[in-house]
Amino acid sequence: MSKAELREHERNQHAPEFLEWLAGGDAALATFFAENAPEIGALADPWTREGLRLLGANLRARFGDALEALKDPANRETVDRYRRYLGEVYCRTVEAEWRNVPSNGPGDPMWPVLAFSFRALYLDPRSQLYGAFRKSTKKLTVHPDGEIAWVYGNAVEDYVEWVAAGRLEGAVWQQRKLDQLLSQAQEPDM
Repeated sequence: MSKAELREHERNQHAPEFLEWLAGGDAALATFFAENAPEIGALADPWTREGLRLLGANLRARFGDALEALKDPANRETVDRYRRYLGEVYCRTVEAEWRNVPSNGPGDPMWPVLAFSFRALYLDPRSQLYGAFRKSTKKLTVHPDGEIAWVYGNAVEDYVEWVAAGRLEGAVWQQRKLDQLLSQAQEPDM
């Protein structure tokens, strides 16, 4: 990123819309657990892979096969609560942090995504919701727990590996992972 892009990124983190969205987290999650997904709220610990598996089932039950319903402006607040829950699972279990990256969204002034210390890329929880509607085909097999839970499981594995390595700084960690991949690619096939 250029210095100008870094300054813009920092300004986005202090945008009033984003700060207001962050401040409304507890109330939005309470509504989510009470009205949208009481089966997740009833779990002893909703911040788990099981919670995300139930999230996928809940999305399909609520919206059927209508992936487009997630994009419908009439469902904006409801979908935002689903996005917030999915993101909070990552925040509470693998130390993800919310970031406002409007350039990742459809032109909104605020677009919450997740940043990780052990990954160079953002994860867009709203886009992850679409995974609930993905079905297995002859060419693609969807994980039995659903794509949302599968992606989360991969993040947990990466997080555990990063912690075991001593929580290396991002660039150092990314270089280590790249070196591992290059080393594996150079090993002869057996």
